[in-house]
Amino acid sequence: MPGPLKMPQIPALIDRGNLRIGAFYETMNQELTGRDFLVGNKLSQADIDLYVTLGFSGWVKRQIPDNCPVLQNWFSGMKTRRVGYQGRWIVPSGLGGQIPRNTLTRVLNAGS
Repeated sequence: MPGPLKMPQIPALIDRGNLRIGAFYETMNQELTGRDFLVGNKLSQADIDLYVTLGFSGWVKRQIPDNCPVLQNWFSGMKTRRVGYQGRWIVPSGLGGQIPRNTLTRVLNAGS
């Protein structure tokens, strides 16, 4: 698990983690094929969670691989996606944008 403490790494756990994140990328790439959103036809908590998870994967020095072009395009598109709430960006602070207080609820309700 990444964190501020300098701990010896366990090679088998690194290998297992890399396999799991690779499988995650491939699964999400398949799930998004032919769709704009993970669930339904508008932005949902699932999309926000996936966006944040992909953003934080940089902490473990991983990026969406080239064999997942649908996921790459979806992630890039989410960085610029606007929703109907006062023209605010949905991207979280630290991942290229801003998210004001209570925005998660507002973002999820914006498409209603």
